[in-house]
Amino acid sequence: MEELLLNHFGLAILTFAVSDESPELFWESKEGTSLISPAEYPLQGKQWTYQFYFQHYSPELLWNITLNKSILTRNYRFISPI
Repeated sequence: MEELLLNHFGLAILTFAVSDESPELFWESKEGTSLISPAEYPLQGKQWTYQFYFQHYSPELLWNITLNKSILTRNYRFISPI
């Protein structure tokens, strides 16, 4: 389980070093699953940055982050800065 700190605006930023040309990132919670588009497209296709907001943040919720549907799965517990 990894912890990811949210900023005061509820923004979380994930950065992955991957070899795929266009990785798809999904987050899954009790509210359902959503596709997250890259916030930045890398020049060399090596590192991708994703940013997304949580409108209904709960410190007890666990979020499953899946890159390219099955290649990389990480479990995060998001931490509020307050």
